[in-house]
Amino acid sequence: MSGESDEDEGPCTWDINAADLELSSLIGDGTTSTVFLGTLRGEIVAVKEIRMQTGQESFDKGILQSVQRELRVFSRVNHPNILRFIGLVAETMPLRLVLEYCAGGSLFELLHNYWDIPLTWKQRTKALLDTSTAANYLHEFEPPIVHRDLKSLNLMLLERIEATHFTMPHVKLADFGFARIQEPAMTQGVGTKHWMAPEVLMGTEYTGKADVFSFAMVAYEVVCRHVPFERMDPTTVATLTKAVQRPDLQDENTVPREVPPGLLDLIVQCWDQDPEVRPSFREIVGIVQRIDNGVPEHFSL
Repeated sequence: MSGESDEDEGPCTWDINAADLELSSLIGDGTTSTVFLGTLRGEIVAVKEIRMQTGQESFDKGILQSVQRELRVFSRVNHPNILRFIGLVAETMPLRLVLEYCAGGSLFELLHNYWDIPLTWKQRTKALLDTSTAANYLHEFEPPIVHRDLKSLNLMLLERIEATHFTMPHVKLADFGFARIQEPAMTQGVGTKHWMAPEVLMGTEYTGKADVFSFAMVAYEVVCRHVPFERMDPTTVATLTKAVQRPDLQDENTVPREVPPGLLDLIVQCWDQDPEVRPSFREIVGIVQRIDNGVPEHFSL
């Protein structure tokens, strides 16, 4: 059994009239969607416009399934560290998801594209606390939800982080196109290889502990401001991960000399090859909270 069937849901109750939505500028462009800055009845929003294939009048099956998964999760969850779903424009094409606008962009952009913005350890541990808290909420939901694509690109910052003044990040977990209700025998290998757990890459059965592995890779990014195995192509990364290879935490050119006590140990626990050895997100939240409590307010590199 593959465990990949999705239960049917009733019609969406968040219908938005297209006439109430005004689009302004393009803020993101992907293979299956385009994201615009917009205004809905005076509120600034992000509008995710689902792209149809050129010359077709219906959605690709895979894209449609991704949208259905997003709506299935968004219609159920409500948490300060999860991107807020506002509504859906479905009566007219193109299909548009209206979402909370995060002015700070993604955590990926902050960590890897803005090296001129120094980050204190307090800011970094707060980002990890927000991320683990969101994931814990999903995993303890009834029934549990597995994100399956946890990475810095899917972690949004509600407010912009700037070099000129100290701002604590407020992280929002987003993009639920791969998310699904946890089942006993999930086997479909979805996600992004630089963050993907070995059991997912090998096509064996996996659980929510795959998200914990991905969290370890996010934590590595936050600590080092480098993508794990960033100079390697996805196929090579998959081979190394399955062979129990991990980014080198002893590399002085990548890993800062002063890391808050316990943070590197947590990364090692979370990326263990054996999913059963990895901690739960409830445990991770507690560990990150203790690490955060021990970090001075403006302790930086």
